[in-house]
Amino acid sequence: MSNKKYVVLMAVILSLACLLSSTGAVFIFHYTSSQIDSEETVFSLGDAAIAALGLTVVIVFVSTLILKRVIDPVFERMHTDELMDQAKFPSENPDPVLRIAGDGKVLYANAAAEQVLLSWNTTVGQAVPPQWLALIKNALRKGASMVHEEQVEGNILSFVIAPMVEAGYVNLYGRDVTELRRATEALLSKEQFLNRIIDQSPFAMWIADAQGVLQRANPALKKMLNVTDQQIVGIYNVLEDPVVEKQGFIPLIRSAFEEGKTVSFTCSWSGADIPFWNFEHARSVEIEATMFPIHNPEGELTNVVLQWIDITKRKQAEEALRHSEQRLRWALQGAGGGVWDWDVAPDKIWWSEEVYELWGVDRDTVLNLDAILALIHEEDRDLFKQTVERSISQHTDYHCEFRIHHKSKGQLWMASYGRAIYDREGQAVRMLGITLDITERKQAEEKLRRQKEFESSLINTAPVIIMVLDKQGRIVRFNSYMEHLSGYHFEEVQGKDWFDTFLVEEDRDQIRKLFLKAIDNIQTHGNVNLIVTKTGRKLDIEWYDKTIKDAQDATVGLLSIGLDITQRKHAEDEIRRLNAELEQRVERRTTELAAANRELESFAYAVSHDLRAPLRAINGFSQAVLDEYSGRLDAEGQDYLRRVCAASERMGVLIEAMLRLSRLTRKQMQYETVDLSAVVSRIAQQLKETEPNRDVTFTISPGVEVVGDSALLDIMLENLIGNAWKFTSGNEKAVIEFGVQEQKGESVYYVRDDGVGFSMEYADKLFAAFQRLHSQAEFSGTGIGLTTVQRIINRHGGRVWAQSEPGKGATFYFTL
Repeated sequence: MSNKKYVVLMAVILSLACLLSSTGAVFIFHYTSSQIDSEETVFSLGDAAIAALGLTVVIVFVSTLILKRVIDPVFERMHTDELMDQAKFPSENPDPVLRIAGDGKVLYANAAAEQVLLSWNTTVGQAVPPQWLALIKNALRKGASMVHEEQVEGNILSFVIAPMVEAGYVNLYGRDVTELRRATEALLSKEQFLNRIIDQSPFAMWIADAQGVLQRANPALKKMLNVTDQQIVGIYNVLEDPVVEKQGFIPLIRSAFEEGKTVSFTCSWSGADIPFWNFEHARSVEIEATMFPIHNPEGELTNVVLQWIDITKRKQAEEALRHSEQRLRWALQGAGGGVWDWDVAPDKIWWSEEVYELWGVDRDTVLNLDAILALIHEEDRDLFKQTVERSISQHTDYHCEFRIHHKSKGQLWMASYGRAIYDREGQAVRMLGITLDITERKQAEEKLRRQKEFESSLINTAPVIIMVLDKQGRIVRFNSYMEHLSGYHFEEVQGKDWFDTFLVEEDRDQIRKLFLKAIDNIQTHGNVNLIVTKTGRKLDIEWYDKTIKDAQDATVGLLSIGLDITQRKHAEDEIRRLNAELEQRVERRTTELAAANRELESFAYAVSHDLRAPLRAINGFSQAVLDEYSGRLDAEGQDYLRRVCAASERMGVLIEAMLRLSRLTRKQMQYETVDLSAVVSRIAQQLKETEPNRDVTFTISPGVEVVGDSALLDIMLENLIGNAWKFTSGNEKAVIEFGVQEQKGESVYYVRDDGVGFSMEYADKLFAAFQRLHSQAEFSGTGIGLTTVQRIINRHGGRVWAQSEPGKGATFYFTL
């Protein structure tokens, strides 16, 4: 039977149903009307009408069932016929259609198959690719249709294998699903991208199931709590958190789970509250939490997402304003929204109580369009008017976001939604809607916008190369500094091979190996290589790499940060050249100095040898004259001879001191750990034994150790302690102190006494050879003791200085 006959049949059946229902209704109505005046009638006219209507409904319902039983097979047959008609023309099908025998040979292939399946030989009698023979046999064996996807000629084709078991062949119906697969992959890529955003978010985020049990935590949360997935995933339940329950937030949180609400709250935790949450040093923290529900397409709650922001420092910094800000936040959160009704023609507006609160308007204010415009921010009034007019003229829903001047709260953001009601002529007579306070949302959006602008500005203004490569080394992204440095705009090189585009040919293989190591998570920080700019200039770049992971922790690319060290490399080359020249100069000067030292040593030896003999002669003959001819000399002559002897002896002492001083500059340094406290103690004991009658107190800091030449340090301390002993000889009770103190991060050692001291006016003469601030009669000495001290300190890379005041002692400081 044709489709046209089916339609005629359905029309006849429907007409009969309507006729029957109408006839029944007329009959009942007529019957009841004829009985209205009869005393025996049971039904009124209204009852009759209801009965007629009921009968009509029953008949129509029964007719509908009948029609359904008839129409469904009809339409099913129509659909089948349509498919059969289409099957008659496979040659016109834009997708490949083939018939394959059980042995894999082509029985039929339409034109589309020949065009699409270029790698197949679709000529009748030819065999399909070997892998298809197994699929065809499997389909015939199972007797059920199968779906198989295969990449052919760069496209993805989905084939339905329809077995005709009795006939012994299968029909293949192919369709190009390349774009569908790409769209699916793009969707998965977006999902992975969103997961990476969650994992790389600086805010702590976690996802709980519908029962409140934590299912996933991002790295920021685990870092904040210092926990692992094993410690919290599947274990922690927010609905059973004792801290949250104690602070009274459980009912609010339950509303997010049971009613699907988005909730926000601030609460406090400390490391002692929950044992497995390892807050650093068990410190207390303030957490700003936001929870919002996730529903499946059926509207069922599946998960709740929670975001935590550690606001401890902000809370501490804003403690003075906390109470007022908290009240303001609660007021904004609890503000909700209000309803309004605008009667267009008379221009009268009705507001609910909540809207008066939102706008900060007195209840007795006369409201119309002009009054509303007066409350709206000047820059938003035209937008408001245009949005209202467009909504009315185009019969579209009204939605506008604008600022208002609140008399007490200042500038607020409002969102207004509405819909107009029209008369029969299409004229708007009323508009109904709601108004919401969206100030917090706008502030959050502005904050997010500024944050994005800051991050973008930070990346593009950073004076370093910031670049992203994929796993194959293709350029995915780089910043403005790289554009400036290389001379290329990003669009010129996007997707190109990094190594072939920017590296010199001789470095490409080596740098590619380093790249592959970095992709395999092998550290390659600090690699340096040349890049070639657009103008051909070569730059030295030092690289620091970090792999980029996806949600499955698989490496998807490499983030590289590069520093232009071209100038530094040039400077290093110049320094190396100068160092080489300096080494040559030092070598020459060292040779010259060694020769000078040898000459000086020869001279010193000559002086010591040639001068000592005459001095011994002078001293010896003078002493002989005193011994043998003292009777012939008067007292004055004897005094002269004694002075000659004393002067010659002093001359000998000075020569010996000069020799010791010269040896200090030539002595090879032997470094070892030296206990200065022990050295000072030994020197003090020796001095006390030489003059046991003196009352001197030594104060020595224990355990003062340094690294230096033990013999030289002994000589240095003997001179400093010996000076302190000498210049306190006039004190009945003397105090000599040795110790160490920190000055600007440096260890400074000192020797302090309460002796005669000196004027700082002559401090520059202290360390010069043979310079004395006191006469030989007052204090004996050669005048080279402090010179010896300075040379020893200099050889240890330190410095020495003194502070004093006449009559108040002296302090000598030194570093090593």
